[in-house]
Amino acid sequence: MTPVRTAGALGTTVRRRRQRVALAIALGAAGGAILLFSLGAAYLVGAAERANEVARLEADLEAARAAVREATARMAAAEERAARLERVQRPAAAPVPAARRSRARSRR
Repeated sequence: MTPVRTAGALGTTVRRRRQRVALAIALGAAGGAILLFSLGAAYLVGAAERANEVARLEADLEAARAAVREATARMAAAEERAARLERVQRPAAAPVPAARRSRARSRR
């Protein structure tokens, strides 16, 4: 029979109790290490996805800027054509009649 001073609360020896505690600590440490590894991997995946999203958004922004530049250039060309047509249709030498000028002022 086991002597009383070496028996623990559950009838186990002190050495076995220490082994169980050490095993529980080792399993806890291994679980913690796995958890930390998983969190680190998830962080890296998230950082990579975020970097890809930023690159995609920058490309979209550059495409939008190019579209705006193109539209601005088209608008300037259209304004230039309209100004040329206006000059051709109404020569600069032909003054606007005074009666037309007075009516235009009264409408304002």
